Amino acid sequence: MASASDPDLVLLIHGTGAANVADTGAAWWQAGSPVSLALRDRFGAGAALSTKIFHWSGKNSEYDRRQAALSLLDLLVQQEAAQRPYHLIGHSHGGSVIWLALQEATASGKRLDHLRSWATLGTPFLNFRPQPVAWSRFLPALAMFGLVVDFIALRRGSHILSPWSVGDMLPLLPELWRSGEYAVLVLFPLLWLVLLAVLLRCAAYAFVLIRSRRANRSSEALKLRAFETYSRGYLGVWSPNDEAINGLTATLLLAGEVAPKWQPDARRGLFRRVLDAVTWPVRGLYNAIFARAADELIWSQVATHLQGNDTSGLELGFVSRSPSSISVGWPAIPDELDRLLVAKANEGAATILASLRTALGMSVTAGAGSPNIITGMAAQINLRDLVHTSYYTSEPIQDLLACHVRAKASPRDSAAQTPAALSELRDWYFENLPRAIGRPAGTSPPSPAVSSKIRTLTRIEGIGLAAMVLVIWTALLGISRASLDVLTDRYQVDVVMTRSRDIVPSVFYSSAFGWLQALAAAGELDRARHDAAGLSGINDGEKVESLAVIAATLRAIGDAATAATIEEEAVAAAREVTDSQAKTRGIAALAGELASNGILREDLLQPDLLSFSPASVLATLAKRFAAAGYPDQALKILPRGLDARAYAEAIAPVLKALLDKGRTAEAMDLARKVAMDSSFFTAPVVMEVYAASGDLAGAETVAAAIQDETTRTRAFARLALLWIKAGDLAKCLAAAARVNSWTYVFRDAAQTAAALAKAGRAADAKTLALKALQDQSDDNPWWDAQQIIDNQRDLADAGIAAEVSAARSKLFAASVKKYGSGDTEVLGRAVYRLIGVGDVKGAYAYVRSFPTGEQRAAFLPVVSVAFADAQDGVMAQQVLAEAETEIAGIEGESDRSSGIGALAQAFAHAHRYRDARLRADNVLVQADRLAIYAAILRGHAIDRYPRYKSLLKDPATLIVTNPF
Repeated sequence: MASASDPDLVLLIHGTGAANVADTGAAWWQAGSPVSLALRDRFGAGAALSTKIFHWSGKNSEYDRRQAALSLLDLLVQQEAAQRPYHLIGHSHGGSVIWLALQEATASGKRLDHLRSWATLGTPFLNFRPQPVAWSRFLPALAMFGLVVDFIALRRGSHILSPWSVGDMLPLLPELWRSGEYAVLVLFPLLWLVLLAVLLRCAAYAFVLIRSRRANRSSEALKLRAFETYSRGYLGVWSPNDEAINGLTATLLLAGEVAPKWQPDARRGLFRRVLDAVTWPVRGLYNAIFARAADELIWSQVATHLQGNDTSGLELGFVSRSPSSISVGWPAIPDELDRLLVAKANEGAATILASLRTALGMSVTAGAGSPNIITGMAAQINLRDLVHTSYYTSEPIQDLLACHVRAKASPRDSAAQTPAALSELRDWYFENLPRAIGRPAGTSPPSPAVSSKIRTLTRIEGIGLAAMVLVIWTALLGISRASLDVLTDRYQVDVVMTRSRDIVPSVFYSSAFGWLQALAAAGELDRARHDAAGLSGINDGEKVESLAVIAATLRAIGDAATAATIEEEAVAAAREVTDSQAKTRGIAALAGELASNGILREDLLQPDLLSFSPASVLATLAKRFAAAGYPDQALKILPRGLDARAYAEAIAPVLKALLDKGRTAEAMDLARKVAMDSSFFTAPVVMEVYAASGDLAGAETVAAAIQDETTRTRAFARLALLWIKAGDLAKCLAAAARVNSWTYVFRDAAQTAAALAKAGRAADAKTLALKALQDQSDDNPWWDAQQIIDNQRDLADAGIAAEVSAARSKLFAASVKKYGSGDTEVLGRAVYRLIGVGDVKGAYAYVRSFPTGEQRAAFLPVVSVAFADAQDGVMAQQVLAEAETEIAGIEGESDRSSGIGALAQAFAHAHRYRDARLRADNVLVQADRLAIYAAILRGHAIDRYPRYKSLLKDPATLIVTNPF
């Protein structure tokens, strides 16, 4: 804390190029220098030079000046904390540092209450403004925007890879690597990085423009506030002949021809004249544009270097002699004092010329290329002999500074004297003191005529970068089309859509159901309609069935409105069919499809529409209605004249539907009409009806009366299960004892055994399960294996898990031995059974046991798909690789084609559509190839809408087909 008796502190701040790390020295601002000693003597007792010497870099850099201002402000804040009055004197850009520090104090709200005075000597106050907008620099961004808009307009609705969809390339990287496209892997991202750099440059330029304009608006108001706050203590000393001030002003007007021009050869022979005439357009273009741009660049670099302008987005607008461009500052020093400073500088000029002469002589003596050429000249030239560096050595100005400090000292020095060395200076000081304090000037200084020196250069730059964008875009588009598009999923879909046009007319209509379903799921409804109408040999009724597949697919994926439209089209088309059987066949397909989706169309069940349908089709349709929960409509459709077995099998789903709806009495009435000897498959359902009616005793009577041994066995097996469910263990075992063979009732036996085990009858359960398990034969090992696979959980619950495993292995070996010679389809059924119960590893081992490469190749892809569905990607890839190896070893072209088809289907399921499509080209059977195309298209639809995976059903189950 300073006391009232302590003198004010005076801080001296040097300008550009005057930095020195030492606190003491000969420089005017250093302690112990002649100037500092002269000022100390003139200050008297009221003020003293600060012992803290302020240092800054002294570089000709606006950034360094602003950093120095922040450091100076920190020092002043410390002085404020000590509550000791202080004064600031700055020379050249040292004054700029003071002025910037005062602005920063005003902006940050730091009050400098103890600042008593501040003076600047020959300070060129640089006033920056935002650079004018060079619109040509936005040409690259505009070119890119135009290309993207044009691309979207031309390819609207297409998903083909484009250069700007970089994210689409990432999934293609492994395939590019495998394909050896190393140049594409390097070139594509490199070109994108260059393009991105160009666009980022445009964005950065826009950011700088916006920021500089916002900063400029606040800067002008800040300057006025700062000057109004601190102008009462200000003294500005400057000469109209100050070399630095005038030189910086002159940098705004630098212009002229610097770069060499392309001129015609003065020795104009015939050849030269012809050459000059030919090159005239190029020469004119170079001189008018490129040479001019070089001139602009050179002068711009020279000007910004001399100005020390290293700010972004700002250029020097004008150089003022006052801290604020909109306030009246101090006028120039009196003419008499100015003449003295100029005379002294002129005397020094002669010394400078003599020094230059000596330095040049030393350089010649030393020889060309000698370092003395530069160092010798620099050593001989004394830049102190300038008006700009004469202020602080002038005794009148030293008196003026001392007078200003003593006049503003706190308390004011009553002994303060006006500068006596020059009477004109005394009058100048007191005349200008009142009006130099923060009064608005009214208008800003005029701007120089030249506001930007690089107009042509920026235009060339913008046009050049825009051309670069076009070239890069063209290169990216070429790479994309040549190397990337062919790898994308969408490309595979486009190829599939194109090539399928030649295949669809050559396949049987039911073989195209999967393709129609895939088209509908992918949203290609127009194509689906077209293909449904163009199938080979298709009649009008079959076209209606094809439309039913499309409608069923749309309903499955939730597009009921469009499905209804397709269904109405199908109904209208069906009514126009002239062939009666074809008409009723189409109507039956539509009615079944609607019923499966919970929609009942009574108008499709009229006798005149269905009267010509084959009994087998109507029976199948009745089953569909019953399965959909419409037993009454099923009975209405069920044709008369069916044989007893067909009727019994058709009535079974009707009985189940009635039970599901709780219409037990109606089910019972209908069950009594069934001839039980007629259907092995109907017996269990009839038993269920009796059980639901609470008449298990009556069910046992009915079962005992069945003459057919197999049907009776099935009935008693189901009775045993129903009795255990009813909790009567004795009746259960009694019914089970009447089963002669468990071969055809394995499911009932397994469930009964599991129920017995749950009821605590472990011994009975195991006995019954073992009896069923052992009642197998080698006549049909696949059938027996299927029964074990489907019911192995119940058998395990009955306590015979080990026996089940051993029996299954034995039956697998037997089935391979019996069917391995060629009945691949039978072997495949067991594979699908194993996969269906989740035993994918068992299916894999089973397929590996197949004796021929053709059989293994046919089902290894299926197993791979199962592994993929089980989220075991490693095994899925391994099995696919094994499948490819097996296929490569197949000699027969037809057998190899079948294996390739299965592999292609697996690739499509694994979303490797390119692999699938490439292999589809080697499949001989057109229907198989179309199935692969359908799998690709279906998978692509699922990729877009993952929920489709669980909604899209096997299209063969969506319509009523002729079982014969």
